[in-house]
Amino acid sequence: MFGSQHLAAAIRRENDYREAYMEETFGLQDYSDREPVRSRDVVCGKVVEEQSAPAKMEYDGEMLYFCSAACKQRFEEEPSRYIGQRVKAAVRPPR
Repeated sequence: MFGSQHLAAAIRRENDYREAYMEETFGLQDYSDREPVRSRDVVCGKVVEEQSAPAKMEYDGEMLYFCSAACKQRFEEEPSRYIGQRVKAAVRPPR
């Protein structure tokens, strides 16, 4: 029994040491600028805050955010219409 008590005490000392002297170098600190993340509604073009978007859905492995349920419904009825416009706008050469 003495051995297990000794081991338990050693583990407690190690944990106390880690809590007192070791600092987490990643994963716990917030390095963001705290600005909301925004996306563009593919239907109407409005900018939408992702956190508070009234409607969202995953399409072809990508999360899309909408300014309203109506825009989401329009997209669901004819997604190729809106995705096609977005791709054309993205590949249009600068003037």
